[in-house]
Amino acid sequence: RFIICLPDGDKYGITYRWLDDGSDAVLMNARSTINYTVRQKSGTPVTREWTVPSRADCLACHNAAAGQALGLKTHQLNHLFTYPSTGLVKNQMATLGYLGLISPLPDLPGLSARLRAHALSDSTAPLEHRVRSYIDSNCSHCHQPGGGAPGFDGRLYRPLVEQLLINEGIKGHFSFVPGGHLVTPGAVDTSAIHFRAASRLDGVEMPPIAREVIDAEAVGA
Repeated sequence: RFIICLPDGDKYGITYRWLDDGSDAVLMNARSTINYTVRQKSGTPVTREWTVPSRADCLACHNAAAGQALGLKTHQLNHLFTYPSTGLVKNQMATLGYLGLISPLPDLPGLSARLRAHALSDSTAPLEHRVRSYIDSNCSHCHQPGGGAPGFDGRLYRPLVEQLLINEGIKGHFSFVPGGHLVTPGAVDTSAIHFRAASRLDGVEMPPIAREVIDAEAVGA
Protein backbone atom coordinates (compact mmCIF):
# COMPACT_ATOMS: atom_id res chain seq x y z
CA ARG A 1 0.00 0.00 0.00
CA PHE A 2 1.31 3.44 -0.90
CA ILE A 3 0.16 7.03 -0.41
CA ILE A 4 1.57 9.11 -3.27
CA CYS A 5 2.32 12.75 -2.39
CA LEU A 6 2.18 15.19 -5.31
CA PRO A 7 4.10 18.48 -5.58
CA ASP A 8 0.90 20.52 -5.23
CA GLY A 9 0.12 18.85 -1.89
CA ASP A 10 -2.55 16.49 -3.23
CA LYS A 11 -2.34 12.77 -2.49
CA TYR A 12 -3.75 9.49 -3.75
CA GLY A 13 -3.52 5.86 -2.72
CA ILE A 14 -2.54 2.72 -4.60
CA THR A 15 -2.50 -0.92 -3.54
CA TYR A 16 -0.60 -3.86 -5.01
CA ARG A 17 -1.29 -7.54 -4.47
CA TRP A 18 1.53 -10.07 -4.50
CA LEU A 19 1.31 -12.95 -6.92
CA ASP A 20 1.01 -16.34 -5.23
CA ASP A 21 4.68 -17.16 -5.93
CA GLY A 22 5.86 -13.76 -4.64
CA SER A 23 7.67 -12.99 -7.88
CA ASP A 24 5.81 -9.75 -8.61
CA ALA A 25 2.83 -7.67 -7.57
CA VAL A 26 -0.08 -6.30 -9.57
CA LEU A 27 -1.89 -2.97 -9.17
CA MET A 28 -5.37 -3.44 -7.74
CA ASN A 29 -8.32 -1.26 -8.75
CA ALA A 30 -11.09 -3.19 -7.00
CA ARG A 31 -11.17 -4.47 -3.42
CA SER A 32 -10.36 -8.17 -2.98
CA THR A 33 -9.72 -10.66 -0.18
CA ILE A 34 -7.07 -13.31 0.42
CA ASN A 35 -7.30 -16.38 2.66
CA TYR A 36 -4.05 -17.48 4.23
CA THR A 37 -2.85 -19.72 7.07
CA VAL A 38 -0.99 -18.45 10.11
CA ARG A 39 0.39 -20.41 13.05
CA GLN A 40 -0.58 -19.22 16.53
CA LYS A 41 1.79 -19.19 19.52
CA SER A 42 0.38 -22.56 20.54
CA GLY A 43 1.41 -23.96 17.16
CA THR A 44 -2.19 -24.33 15.98
CA PRO A 45 -2.71 -23.21 12.36
CA VAL A 46 -5.69 -20.94 11.68
CA THR A 47 -7.10 -19.47 8.47
CA ARG A 48 -7.31 -15.69 8.26
CA GLU A 49 -8.83 -13.41 5.67
CA TRP A 50 -6.95 -10.33 4.50
CA THR A 51 -8.56 -7.42 2.67
CA VAL A 52 -6.71 -5.78 -0.20
CA PRO A 53 -8.27 -2.30 -0.39
CA SER A 54 -9.16 -0.63 -3.65
CA ARG A 55 -7.61 2.65 -4.72
CA ALA A 56 -10.78 4.44 -3.64
CA ASP A 57 -10.71 2.73 -0.23
CA CYS A 58 -7.36 4.29 0.69
CA LEU A 59 -8.55 7.88 0.95
CA ALA A 60 -11.63 6.96 2.97
CA CYS A 61 -9.41 6.89 6.06
CA HIS A 62 -6.37 8.73 4.72
CA ASN A 63 -8.45 11.88 4.30
CA ALA A 64 -7.47 15.54 4.43
CA ALA A 65 -9.09 16.16 7.83
CA ALA A 66 -6.90 13.44 9.39
CA GLY A 67 -3.75 14.75 7.72
CA GLN A 68 -3.79 11.84 5.23
CA ALA A 69 -0.68 10.24 6.73
CA LEU A 70 -2.11 8.35 9.72
CA GLY A 71 0.57 8.00 12.35
CA LEU A 72 1.39 8.36 16.00
CA LYS A 73 0.09 11.38 17.86
CA THR A 74 1.75 13.45 20.55
CA HIS A 75 -0.54 12.14 23.29
CA GLN A 76 0.29 8.54 22.31
CA LEU A 77 4.04 9.15 22.67
CA ASN A 78 3.85 11.20 25.87
CA HIS A 79 4.77 8.27 28.12
CA LEU A 80 7.77 6.83 29.88
CA PHE A 81 9.40 4.04 27.90
CA THR A 82 12.14 1.59 28.83
CA TYR A 83 14.71 1.46 26.03
CA PRO A 84 16.03 -2.12 25.88
CA SER A 85 19.44 -1.24 24.44
CA THR A 86 20.35 1.06 27.35
CA GLY A 87 17.87 0.20 30.10
CA LEU A 88 17.05 3.91 30.42
CA VAL A 89 13.49 4.95 31.24
CA LYS A 90 12.66 8.17 29.41
CA ASN A 91 9.67 10.02 28.07
CA GLN A 92 9.37 9.15 24.38
CA MET A 93 8.67 12.75 23.35
CA ALA A 94 11.74 13.93 25.28
CA THR A 95 13.88 11.23 23.64
CA LEU A 96 12.71 12.20 20.14
CA GLY A 97 13.59 15.79 20.98
CA TYR A 98 17.09 14.89 22.20
CA LEU A 99 17.66 12.91 19.00
CA GLY A 100 16.73 15.93 16.90
CA LEU A 101 13.65 14.27 15.43
CA ILE A 102 11.28 16.91 16.81
CA SER A 103 11.81 20.61 16.26
CA PRO A 104 11.50 22.71 18.25
CA LEU A 105 12.47 20.72 21.32
CA PRO A 106 9.40 19.82 23.42
CA ASP A 107 8.75 21.65 26.67
CA LEU A 108 10.25 18.87 28.73
CA PRO A 109 9.15 20.03 32.21
CA GLY A 110 5.61 20.48 30.93
CA LEU A 111 5.21 17.05 29.33
CA SER A 112 3.82 15.47 32.50
CA ALA A 113 0.91 17.92 32.41
CA ARG A 114 0.11 17.33 28.75
CA LEU A 115 -2.62 15.02 27.45
CA ARG A 116 -1.78 11.31 27.41
CA ALA A 117 -3.53 8.41 25.73
CA HIS A 118 -3.76 5.17 27.70
CA ALA A 119 -4.04 1.60 26.47
CA LEU A 120 -7.11 -0.46 27.34
CA SER A 121 -4.89 -2.66 29.52
CA ASP A 122 -3.52 0.30 31.53
CA SER A 123 -5.43 0.04 34.80
CA THR A 124 -3.74 3.20 36.14
CA ALA A 125 -6.13 5.28 34.00
CA PRO A 126 -9.93 5.48 34.30
CA LEU A 127 -11.81 3.13 31.98
CA GLU A 128 -13.56 6.07 30.31
CA HIS A 129 -10.22 7.60 29.32
CA ARG A 130 -8.88 4.27 28.06
CA VAL A 131 -11.95 3.74 25.85
CA ARG A 132 -11.76 7.31 24.54
CA SER A 133 -8.06 6.74 23.78
CA TYR A 134 -9.00 3.65 21.80
CA ILE A 135 -11.66 5.54 19.85
CA ASP A 136 -9.15 8.28 19.13
CA SER A 137 -6.62 5.79 17.74
CA ASN A 138 -9.04 3.68 15.72
CA CYS A 139 -11.95 5.92 14.72
CA SER A 140 -11.06 9.60 14.81
CA HIS A 141 -9.45 9.80 11.36
CA CYS A 142 -12.99 9.51 9.91
CA HIS A 143 -15.08 10.47 12.93
CA GLN A 144 -14.17 14.15 13.18
CA PRO A 145 -15.37 17.30 11.42
CA GLY A 146 -14.51 16.97 7.74
CA GLY A 147 -13.55 13.32 8.09
CA GLY A 148 -16.51 12.03 6.14
CA ALA A 149 -18.24 10.04 8.91
CA PRO A 150 -21.21 11.61 10.69
CA GLY A 151 -22.16 11.08 14.28
CA PHE A 152 -19.40 12.03 16.71
CA ASP A 153 -15.93 13.51 17.16
CA GLY A 154 -13.50 10.76 18.19
CA ARG A 155 -10.50 12.99 18.94
CA LEU A 156 -9.22 12.52 22.48
CA TYR A 157 -8.35 16.16 23.08
CA ARG A 158 -11.99 17.16 22.68
CA PRO A 159 -13.88 17.29 26.01
CA LEU A 160 -16.23 14.32 26.38
CA VAL A 161 -19.29 16.56 26.34
CA GLU A 162 -18.21 17.94 22.95
CA GLN A 163 -17.56 14.52 21.40
CA LEU A 164 -21.31 13.84 21.09
CA LEU A 165 -20.94 10.23 22.20
CA ILE A 166 -23.06 9.82 25.32
CA ASN A 167 -26.82 9.31 24.85
CA GLU A 168 -26.59 10.77 21.34
CA GLY A 169 -29.01 9.57 18.70
CA ILE A 170 -27.67 7.52 15.78
CA LYS A 171 -27.14 9.57 12.66
CA GLY A 172 -27.16 8.36 9.08
CA HIS A 173 -28.95 5.27 7.79
CA PHE A 174 -27.79 2.79 10.44
CA SER A 175 -30.23 1.60 13.10
CA PHE A 176 -30.12 -1.53 15.24
CA VAL A 177 -32.51 -1.20 18.21
CA PRO A 178 -35.33 1.22 19.04
CA GLY A 179 -34.06 3.89 21.39
CA GLY A 180 -30.41 3.06 20.76
CA HIS A 181 -27.65 5.63 21.16
CA LEU A 182 -24.05 5.89 20.09
CA VAL A 183 -23.13 5.12 23.72
CA THR A 184 -25.75 4.33 26.34
CA PRO A 185 -23.98 4.36 29.74
CA GLY A 186 -24.12 0.95 31.36
CA ALA A 187 -26.01 -0.67 28.47
CA VAL A 188 -23.92 -2.19 25.68
CA ASP A 189 -27.07 -3.69 24.10
CA THR A 190 -28.25 -0.21 23.12
CA SER A 191 -24.81 1.27 22.36
CA ALA A 192 -24.19 1.39 18.61
CA ILE A 193 -20.42 1.84 18.90
CA HIS A 194 -20.09 -1.37 20.91
CA PHE A 195 -22.55 -3.23 18.67
CA ARG A 196 -20.73 -2.30 15.47
CA ALA A 197 -17.27 -2.99 16.92
CA ALA A 198 -18.49 -6.49 17.87
CA SER A 199 -19.99 -7.26 14.45
CA ARG A 200 -18.58 -8.80 11.26
CA LEU A 201 -21.68 -8.15 9.16
CA ASP A 202 -21.34 -6.09 5.98
CA GLY A 203 -22.88 -2.68 6.45
CA VAL A 204 -22.73 -3.03 10.24
CA GLU A 205 -19.11 -3.65 11.27
CA MET A 206 -16.78 -0.79 12.09
CA PRO A 207 -14.37 0.01 10.64
CA PRO A 208 -16.16 -0.96 7.41
CA ILE A 209 -13.05 -2.12 5.51
CA ALA A 210 -9.82 -4.01 6.20
CA ARG A 211 -10.98 -5.44 9.54
CA GLU A 212 -11.34 -9.22 9.59
CA VAL A 213 -11.07 -10.02 13.32
CA ILE A 214 -13.11 -8.60 16.19
CA ASP A 215 -10.94 -6.89 18.82
CA ALA A 216 -12.00 -8.97 21.81
CA GLU A 217 -10.15 -6.79 24.33
CA ALA A 218 -11.87 -3.62 23.11
CA VAL A 219 -15.32 -5.18 22.97
CA GLY A 220 -14.82 -6.63 26.46
CA ALA A 221 -13.77 -3.30 27.95
